[in-house]
Amino acid sequence: MEPQISRATLRDITAYPVLTNEHFRAITFGEIRRLLLLMTAIVLVVNAIAYLYAYHYDRLDRGNVIVGTKWQMLQTFDAPAGTLILGDSSINQSVNPAYMGDTLPSPIWNLATIGSWGFTGDEWMLRYHIERYGAPQAVIIGHTYDVPSRNAPTFEIAATSNISPQLVFSAPSPFANPSLMELAVYIQWRSFPLFYRRTTLRSAIEGKSIPEYSFLENGFMVWSTATPENLISIREQHVNVITSLLDYPRIFSQANTDALNRIIGLADQYDFPLYLAYGPSWVEVEHDTRFQLFRNQLSQEYEQFAAQSQRVYFLGEVRSFEADVMEGFDHTTVAVSEDFTRHLVAQIEATRQ
Repeated sequence: MEPQISRATLRDITAYPVLTNEHFRAITFGEIRRLLLLMTAIVLVVNAIAYLYAYHYDRLDRGNVIVGTKWQMLQTFDAPAGTLILGDSSINQSVNPAYMGDTLPSPIWNLATIGSWGFTGDEWMLRYHIERYGAPQAVIIGHTYDVPSRNAPTFEIAATSNISPQLVFSAPSPFANPSLMELAVYIQWRSFPLFYRRTTLRSAIEGKSIPEYSFLENGFMVWSTATPENLISIREQHVNVITSLLDYPRIFSQANTDALNRIIGLADQYDFPLYLAYGPSWVEVEHDTRFQLFRNQLSQEYEQFAAQSQRVYFLGEVRSFEADVMEGFDHTTVAVSEDFTRHLVAQIEATRQ
């Protein structure tokens, strides 16, 4: 017979100790502060490392290298330029002063940068040269066909270029008197480039290597690699985009119009000849009838600028090349730099006849 257990004799027996009172050590304000400071420091250090890594690659961007190199040259001249060559990257790698002979005053410097700066950037470099060294004896400004239509360079462009803040905010820079909002934009883009470009660190550096760029002492950038396959693949799209500018009353933007007018004023004030030229082009684009209409309209606008002063000359002959010596629609390789430079010189000589 099984023993009977009375419920009165039962009692709960736990299998593990029970804490009847839980005690927590009080955290002091000093400990909270130290914890927050530690977390903040970790975030800042990680972001600083990421920023410097991305910044390193950003500074090696081709456009940034061109801008930084040309401004460094301009700031370290031993003597004033006899002839100053300004413009965009199509001129940067197509005009070699070594082939210009005695047609123009020496020394001849190619300080052409990139199209994003437009005529506003040309004016800035010219004014800087005048204020620091005096006026050059001649100025050549060459741009590819789409640059006149672009807007003025922004504080974002200034912040992401290899130009020191001191130079950006000093006269005669177009950014010399920024508003608080513009200054904030500059600081934000310079300090947080990945955030404002809506990209990641991985995207910023993925697939990139440290490029090598070669500049001659006269400022000409040597480029040897042609990319004909790229031209053929996007030719139709490119022509459509360019010729769409004919829908507007003028191809020249207001910003470039104002800047070029001021440059013409400097030519008159300091009595130097100003030559306005086209950059090189791909021959297949120039043969397109739609593009020819665009080119004709653009030439008429250039001629209107030249008509304002006897010191201004428009060099309207376009030198175009086959795809196998082109890096882009308007960028040549070093193989034809002598050809293009001598073509430019021939146009200048023709203005003196």
